[in-house]
Amino acid sequence: LNYALASSLLLMERNDCSIGGTGVGKGGSVVCDLNVLFEEIANLSYAGDPRMDIGGEDPAKVHKLVHSPGQSERFWNLYRYGLEELHSKGLIHVTNGTTSQKTLEYNPCDMSTRSALFSMLPPRLKQFPSSSNGSGELSQLQLARAITDIVKPAARDQSIKGALTAGIVRSVRYAGAKFAKGALRKFPLL
Repeated sequence: LNYALASSLLLMERNDCSIGGTGVGKGGSVVCDLNVLFEEIANLSYAGDPRMDIGGEDPAKVHKLVHSPGQSERFWNLYRYGLEELHSKGLIHVTNGTTSQKTLEYNPCDMSTRSALFSMLPPRLKQFPSSSNGSGELSQLQLARAITDIVKPAARDQSIKGALTAGIVRSVRYAGAKFAKGALRKFPLL
């Protein structure tokens, strides 16, 4: 869970916080709804998923996973201790209140925060070639690509296993229905 938390905080953009929250706080820190972080965490599972790439999955799936009734509380219960640990180290600040009212404040550009979060990444992500800025850390783009490279083979294999388990004909029908649903979402009938 801490790997996902650190990865998501490193991947979050200032824009994510501007969209999901109140924007820029003190000293260049960003303030956002805690659900923005939870969406970034949920999104890790779909990075490189071929179903997302070809339109075979609902593009709003991650948003729905986080914002469905009770889900914010579930995410909070899973990540609470990791968030509290980061808060106690002074790397982030999470406001008090109900889960739906909590906000996250941190400075994604602060090098000590980035270094601490980078040190929390799984060893496999630390093995990817790092950026050329001399910090030895992955850039956001490099981190996103590294996660995609890890998720893609497992997601592809899972899709193939699902197709074989369900049978080819059933899988083709299911995929056709999913694609049709996705096409209708993109081009709604008047």
